[in-house]
Amino acid sequence: MTMHHQRRKIVTATIALLFAVALLVSACATPAAPTAPPEGEPTAQPGEPTAAPEEPMPAPADEGEPKYGGTLKVAIQADVVGLDPHLEGSYSSMLVIEQVYETLLQYTPEMEIVPLLADSYEIQDPLTYEFTLHQGVKFHNGREMTSADVKYSLDRIRDPDGGSPRSQYLTAIDTIETSDDYTVVIHLSEPFAPLLSYLASPGFNIVPQEVVEEHGDLVRTMVGTGPFKFVEQIPDTRTVVEKNPDYWQKGRPYLDGIQFIPMPEDRARTDNIVTGNVDYADQIPQKDIDILQDNPDISLEGGLSSLHDFLFFNLREAPFDNVKVRQAIAWALDREAMTETILYGHGQAITCGKIWPYSWAYHDCNYYDKQDLDKAQQLLEEAGYADGFSVVLKCGAPYKAQIDAAQMIKEWLAPLGIEVEVVPVEWSTYLDDITVTYNFEMAIVGWMGMTDPDEWVYNHYHSDGQWNLWAYSNPRVDELLEEARTLVTDEERAALYAEVQEIIAEEAPVAYFFWYEQYEAVANYVQGYEHMPNQTKITFIDTWLDQ
Repeated sequence: MTMHHQRRKIVTATIALLFAVALLVSACATPAAPTAPPEGEPTAQPGEPTAAPEEPMPAPADEGEPKYGGTLKVAIQADVVGLDPHLEGSYSSMLVIEQVYETLLQYTPEMEIVPLLADSYEIQDPLTYEFTLHQGVKFHNGREMTSADVKYSLDRIRDPDGGSPRSQYLTAIDTIETSDDYTVVIHLSEPFAPLLSYLASPGFNIVPQEVVEEHGDLVRTMVGTGPFKFVEQIPDTRTVVEKNPDYWQKGRPYLDGIQFIPMPEDRARTDNIVTGNVDYADQIPQKDIDILQDNPDISLEGGLSSLHDFLFFNLREAPFDNVKVRQAIAWALDREAMTETILYGHGQAITCGKIWPYSWAYHDCNYYDKQDLDKAQQLLEEAGYADGFSVVLKCGAPYKAQIDAAQMIKEWLAPLGIEVEVVPVEWSTYLDDITVTYNFEMAIVGWMGMTDPDEWVYNHYHSDGQWNLWAYSNPRVDELLEEARTLVTDEERAALYAEVQEIIAEEAPVAYFFWYEQYEAVANYVQGYEHMPNQTKITFIDTWLDQ
């Protein structure tokens, strides 16, 4: 077996809030040597145009001459849900969407932002971004993509009544101007540092207006500009895309097509890659590392990911409106033990905030450096709960990792007099409980896929944050998060995010467990594929089969 870890300058991970399906998925890996966090991603300054690479990236030199043809069979954890890039949020759906649709910008495997459908862009001043589009790009229906499509797509996303879960990310846009067919100028109402990061993320794709108007939405149809065209979706069986013969990047893709095959059972994905029934298995569970590490026919691609699990509290009601109760429970957790037991050691305990170690905004305050039951007991006494209380801890029934974490928490809280009832809940009901009705006291969830720190923390901890499920509110945190959106340099913003993470660690609206290592298992005859730290699969465009 060959193991490829992240060796490059990794800034952070993306996939615009893949919350619905990306909760608590597993991965496996052999521990790697520490990789130093990057110094910070280069930021384009006003007046400095950024151009796209002139040619597609060549295949790595040691892989030989790429071959055309063949269908890549990909085992995925969950079935594809919907296909509309602006409305969908599930990880499984995005795996297909990113093969068919494209964005103005994109991330490289080094997590640097480069132009894609845009030939170049220029930040004329903090409120004005100009994009020059690549000419001759055609949608799969044969019509050329123009600036009108870009304006329509971004307006559709940012429409607060349009149903996009990403509308709040574009609220700083004032107007979008199209002076000609290949020029797009975005005017902001205020400086917004994360803009380029969002425009490079899945879900901010460019779509043809006439197709949306014909069908009402794009939930069951796909017409993009990407390297692959949509063929069919058979629920619980497969979703198929085929090569776009008229793709604007000449010579790509190499594959004739891709089949995405849902295999919810972890062992099924492992067994099928081992037996050769699939060529690629996504989200390999940590427990299967021993099966795969000695297999000479398989490579593992990946490393530490942005996926992380945590416990959160409903601050709308007692006793969790009391900060000392939340702190007590946070101190009762043994994060190292959770990492070793649940992740089989293939992860990293979180002792401070949620911004992961490869981000320029990472800050390790090491607040929860160890479990401290004595401190937890003292905090409960100060809060007026010396004798403890009873509480229901909900988790997602399909996810063993959530259930295991809940049982460990129950065991640690028992000596404090806190009687925990662990209640695994059917998945759709669980999502409704924690995101719609807020029918929970304590709950466990996983999260992944952020790029800019704004998405990591603003949406979770600003009083008006879209994913502030726990109803946390702190005026100082709001002030810091709002200011960080307007600053230009990473260094200025990082200082504000560091303070936010320290406040969150102390006030404990959530209690973090660990980050996962995530790996894909790839048959050795699959060449040209490169792991993306943001868990996207856009490098399928360069993938080929040496058969």
